[in-house]
Amino acid sequence: MKKIAGKKALLYFYFLDLFLLLILVLSFIPFGKRKKIENIESSFISLDDIKELKKISISEVKGGQREIVNLYIDSELNFYYGSDSPSNNKLFWPCDKKNVDDLLNVFLKPRTFFVKARNVRYWDNLGVDEKNASSITFYGEGDKILSMLYFGFEDSLTKRISFRTWKEQIVYETEDDAEYYLQTSPSFWADPFLYPICITEYERNKAEKGLRRGLIEALIPREGLEPEKIIRKDFENGASIKLNLYLKDSEYIVIPEFIPGPAFTEKARKVLNKLNYRYSISLYTAQKLFEEE
Repeated sequence: MKKIAGKKALLYFYFLDLFLLLILVLSFIPFGKRKKIENIESSFISLDDIKELKKISISEVKGGQREIVNLYIDSELNFYYGSDSPSNNKLFWPCDKKNVDDLLNVFLKPRTFFVKARNVRYWDNLGVDEKNASSITFYGEGDKILSMLYFGFEDSLTKRISFRTWKEQIVYETEDDAEYYLQTSPSFWADPFLYPICITEYERNKAEKGLRRGLIEALIPREGLEPEKIIRKDFENGASIKLNLYLKDSEYIVIPEFIPGPAFTEKARKVLNKLNYRYSISLYTAQKLFEEE
């Protein structure tokens, strides 16, 4: 009986040695060959992407319809401009440069990407499928894709949002600070001031002392309808703005026209001529505007 017990013990130690040897061998296999995906430290976009950046396209589903907003970045201009979904008659407006710069800083920020799922079959449950996901695409020259990201649901426990890239089927999760910028409302992205910085060329702190607009509107005045009031404002740089005000219920709809200053480049003049947006202002804001005349 002692001999049998001894043999069993010896076999046990042999198996233990083989098991430990197997673990040791596996530890020396290169990461790529193990096909194990680890959490990574990275950012959504790189500084090289920023240098090439020409356009940012943001897409989200609203009321069963996919809405899109495009933000245009041109190093030859000292302002950004944008356009919203064709459903809003393809309005063009000057961007709130602060919001766009804040977006870029958030997407440049180093962060940890935690592996959430490794298979396409989990996309729907995590909300990163093309039908339901919010997406953001960074384009370079000639609509070259620098980065495209699909964002899904937030995990209620970790407070991290699921996302994937356009190149991989792996789903990661990370802190949800990027989610704030995945919106397509032109009222959020457009310059908030009655006298936008694209025409005044004011510093931000000076512009913030002025009056602010309400929501961007897709309304078009009835043909032949004259503005109730027209206000023209001249600025130190030789540029001017003409505000055409139309009374609608308990607010005004404002359609601005831009007159560039003598130092504006040809490209800046073309973009300013393209801007065709309109917005609402309250009766209170209108009264303050009238007092400035």
